[in-house]
Amino acid sequence: MQLYVQDPADQQAPVLHEKILEVCDGAIRGAGAFAFVTRDGVDLLLRDEVFERFITRGTFQLIIGVDQVTNIQALTTLQDTSRELPGLTVNVFYHDLPQSVFHPKFCWFKHRTGMFLVVGSGNLTVRGLRGNWEAFAICELEMDAADALETQWRRWIDMHTERLRPLDDEDVLARAALNVRQRRLGIPARAPEEEEYEAVEEIPDEPTQLRRMLVAEIPRASSRWNQANFDLNSFCNFFGAQPGVLRRVVLQHVDASGSLGSLENRPSVSVRSRNFRFELEAAAGLPYPSTGRPIAVFVEIAPRTFRYRLLMPNDPHHSIVNSFLDTRLPFRSNRMRRIITDTDEVQRAWPDSPLWLRPLEVEE
Repeated sequence: MQLYVQDPADQQAPVLHEKILEVCDGAIRGAGAFAFVTRDGVDLLLRDEVFERFITRGTFQLIIGVDQVTNIQALTTLQDTSRELPGLTVNVFYHDLPQSVFHPKFCWFKHRTGMFLVVGSGNLTVRGLRGNWEAFAICELEMDAADALETQWRRWIDMHTERLRPLDDEDVLARAALNVRQRRLGIPARAPEEEEYEAVEEIPDEPTQLRRMLVAEIPRASSRWNQANFDLNSFCNFFGAQPGVLRRVVLQHVDASGSLGSLENRPSVSVRSRNFRFELEAAAGLPYPSTGRPIAVFVEIAPRTFRYRLLMPNDPHHSIVNSFLDTRLPFRSNRMRRIITDTDEVQRAWPDSPLWLRPLEVEE
């Protein structure tokens, strides 16, 4: 058994998201139960290319809770996902015990020679998978222990057949409708006398600590310049990737109004030509400018998890950020400028950036 601590203050810390993907790769079937689920948590894990590759040849049975946090949006996303991934089945654990909360967080994956069991504190939310302090253990089981665990799982499923409801069950939808975004107030949807709802799932106030930032010019590279190239220093020391090692970063674009785009779950790519790149959804389909260079400004909100704003030369804020680069590095026609800095310095130079319009924290 190996114990891991997911630590948002440690860029190199393991994250539950990546570890689950590691152990599901090559599995033939699996199952799991998670208390709280969000739309973005579903997209982050279940729509990852590694999980989708597993589910095309295997099966996965997912049981989720709806006592708190899990809302209609999460259920709808799960419905859509299960329709598109036939090997995935999802049920909701629905009960009427007011003093109890469905609270497990674990999953297992059966391989031809054994099994991996992942047990920990993280929910199927972006915070639980990447953004919170969480602890989890991975146990590698030989065939006898794996068979015994599967038997125990089936026995538990049979015991609670009546409580395992479909995603579109009327009672389930009514319960999920209570789980609206009132978490800032700290009010759980159900309030038993000894409630232990998870305050870590609340929307936080604006943080005061410094966040690391990268301001980087994006090269033309090719017609697909949205596969943005970075230097080795940025690739390793900012994004936390390593050449030759598959690491995932999660990106989320911020538009001019401060609205957040969809999560971009990107594997790191390094090639022999010493190109180190990540795909930027915000650049997809845009022609590379004939004059000037695009600038991407990234802010780290959790280990290997970033928000960014892509500025094209015709953006009114481009000149502000370009001037910031000028104060640090002279322009060179044959070299991209990239600066690793922090929120304090960038906010002074660019106080009205859309990046500051939302708390710099993982939201769901």
